[in-house]
Amino acid sequence: MRLQSDAFRTAVCVAAMAIVLSTGTAGAQDPESITLARRTIGVWTAIARDQPLETRAGDTRDRDLYFVGVRARWQLLRSRRVELAYIADILPAVVSTGMPSYADVPPSCPPSGPCVIPASIRQEMTRQAVYGAGVAPAGLELRLNVTRFLAFLARGDAGLVYFPRPVPDPEGRRLNFLGEAAVAAEVRLAQRVWLTGGYRFNHISNGGSAPVNTGMDSRMLELGLTFVR
Repeated sequence: MRLQSDAFRTAVCVAAMAIVLSTGTAGAQDPESITLARRTIGVWTAIARDQPLETRAGDTRDRDLYFVGVRARWQLLRSRRVELAYIADILPAVVSTGMPSYADVPPSCPPSGPCVIPASIRQEMTRQAVYGAGVAPAGLELRLNVTRFLAFLARGDAGLVYFPRPVPDPEGRRLNFLGEAAVAAEVRLAQRVWLTGGYRFNHISNGGSAPVNTGMDSRMLELGLTFVR
């Protein structure tokens, strides 16, 4: 956990240093040729493996999280190299593995005499993948266009994710809040196509709206394509 946190802080520091250095050495390129179009659309996927999860049987580190998303982007402000944009994501596929289910198992009592153990024992019985979907309509993206072929991004967004059963605990909620922060780099592949790779911190929880609020924090790797309209 500490190593992952250090990696996230390091990625943020590197992106910040790149912004400072690049803005201080801006060339004489035409800003219209560097910045993106006012509207773009993108497709992306994000993956987290072996993430922590608090269960009733103890803490585990074998939960995976997978996202597939479609992102729309509208430019709000633009200077010579820096852009601020509003972003909104549709999440047609959200998969969380290792979600526990519990069952009440009756105690084993002696043939004669009273039972001295509780009337029922709650035990973890099964764990399975749960498939959901969601939206993240509240997002902002800060973009530094280093050259016509390279850009650095920092973004944050929030939304909702729905699962067919409460996650991660049966006494949680089907509908959960989603919050993310990410840093990424984009490389231009063609006139209207950019390749994105990055690192994101993802949080999913019910915000205390259910009897049990076992939030899920995930460190994810992201890969996507952005298409300029």
